[in-house]
Amino acid sequence: MPVSHTAGRATSRLLLDNSYLTETEPPDLEKVWHQTWIGQASWGIGPDYCSDCAFWNDAGGKHGKSPETRACQKFHQLMNRRGRRIPADALACRFFEMSDDAKERQALLETF
Repeated sequence: MPVSHTAGRATSRLLLDNSYLTETEPPDLEKVWHQTWIGQASWGIGPDYCSDCAFWNDAGGKHGKSPETRACQKFHQLMNRRGRRIPADALACRFFEMSDDAKERQALLETF
């Protein structure tokens, strides 16, 4: 189903086929649907970002780790195939687990 998005960069990567997502309906489904990217393990609901998630990992990718986009390891576990890369500023899904790096940054910020 084609979708026309006007906001954000790389909008062509936004969710176009959500057939692999569950049937549950979060509040304000239209908004959630527009902020979910192909390759995410579940709906992008935030408030955290994929770049802070332990599953936002592309170590096995042919281009190595990228600071801008990486594939979701949880998507790979659930679907048994590698998904598309997700940008760092994508809202995290329900499988979000804070990465060790993000925990260290948060602990450092709390010391101030």
